[in-house]
Amino acid sequence: MLLDPDGSEVDWLVGYGPPPEKFQEQLQKSLDGVETFKVLSAAYTKNPNDVAAVFKLGVKYGRRYQLDKAAEFYKKVLALDPNGKKGKTDFEGEKVPITQYAEFNLGYGALTNRPQDAAPMLAFVKKYRTGKIVREAYDRLSTYYFLRAAPKEDAAKFYAEFTGRFPKDAQAIDAWMNRILVDQGPFDLGIELGQKALGLMAGMPQPRVTLSLARIYGSSRDQAKAVETAELAVKQAKGTDDEQRIVPSAAMIFVSAGASDKALALYGPDYAKANWDSTSLLVRYATFWSAQKGANQESALQAATRATELQPDLVSAWSALSDLYLAAKNYAEALKTAEKALEIAAPGRRKEAIQKKIEQIKKQISEK
Repeated sequence: MLLDPDGSEVDWLVGYGPPPEKFQEQLQKSLDGVETFKVLSAAYTKNPNDVAAVFKLGVKYGRRYQLDKAAEFYKKVLALDPNGKKGKTDFEGEKVPITQYAEFNLGYGALTNRPQDAAPMLAFVKKYRTGKIVREAYDRLSTYYFLRAAPKEDAAKFYAEFTGRFPKDAQAIDAWMNRILVDQGPFDLGIELGQKALGLMAGMPQPRVTLSLARIYGSSRDQAKAVETAELAVKQAKGTDDEQRIVPSAAMIFVSAGASDKALALYGPDYAKANWDSTSLLVRYATFWSAQKGANQESALQAATRATELQPDLVSAWSALSDLYLAAKNYAEALKTAEKALEIAAPGRRKEAIQKKIEQIKKQISEK
């Protein structure tokens, strides 16, 4: 929050994304009075028919998750400029009518609100045919509604339309494959889609898409192809930003396929040593192996212990360490580390879950 000396709101920034220099640039613009909430409010007060100011105020409220207030301003844009003739704005490097962007934001708000309503965004993709904003609309419909909430038949029709509209888009195909994984079928179609995506990605691999195909092979019980395709995903991800996400997912496929040796080679003690100073990666590693009930437990215990040393106030590190001690039937240390997690956990569901775990450990101690 940026405030004037009298306490009135000048502007706000919600959330943080690296690099810090870009965040500082955003902050500097607010300090310099560039399109701040205060400046836009003044422009709107002076001229309530200023479509650009009305839209940007809607965006400001939307970023603060005041969705009803944001929708109020977007609807004013539609009333002032129903045909989208009074100005354009930027969407991912493309110029789009302000009215179109307002419709998009209204659709997104309806998708994420409760009760959820997909109709406005579906109307949006029916009305507009091309552009990055239309592609993004399909992606949000997939993420927030058709991936899990929509009935199976409706989802099939949607994804056929999505991939038909963007036939060379491997990520659109990936979205359909993920719905097939949710439904656990039809796997023949999932494999067909995945193979098509591999062809589209020739020369420009997308390891997340390849991994989705590996998961489909695994779910269809073709474990040999699951392992082969997961290995391809790992190879594609090597040295990219996707590597740290792909590696544990591929390891899970290996474990499920009965190829524990491959899982250990990829995501075993050598991986932990290579990432010995990364708290988040060590916690994820320890949590992964704690769920495997007996495999690689010593390395996982060392990783969780190291994570608590690196960041003593991290609840997930202490919780993972407690789970590993519990799996090893070291009840005294399991209780001690769980109580540490409880001590530093914020009030809420997580704290309640830790409390229940402590009660279970105490019961096991008593029975022993």
